[in-house]
Amino acid sequence: MDREDFLQDFPEFSDTDIPIINRGVEYAKSLVDTSVLTETKDQNKAIGLLTAHYIQLTRDKGKGLVTSKSIEGISTTYAVHSQGSTVYESLYIQFIKSKSPRVIVV
Repeated sequence: MDREDFLQDFPEFSDTDIPIINRGVEYAKSLVDTSVLTETKDQNKAIGLLTAHYIQLTRDKGKGLVTSKSIEGISTTYAVHSQGSTVYESLYIQFIKSKSPRVIVV
């Protein structure tokens, strides 16, 4: 997987700086265990999900799903991920467990 592949699978990150995507992809590649995920398509899916997770963690706060707002007090509250987790991390964990149920993801 490279930057172009990542952006094709995750177009929601098209506004992310190229060096950030490249670093995310390279870091994710170093973490994916090819003994668990032996097929290239599975490795690429895992790399993509991990890259999306890391990029999402680095994005500016004050973005995301609006959970509340007030008009006169001009206040907006956004959904935040607790303890550094993201939707992409959850999808990654589900994916790994589906491919190898005996693997423990921490």
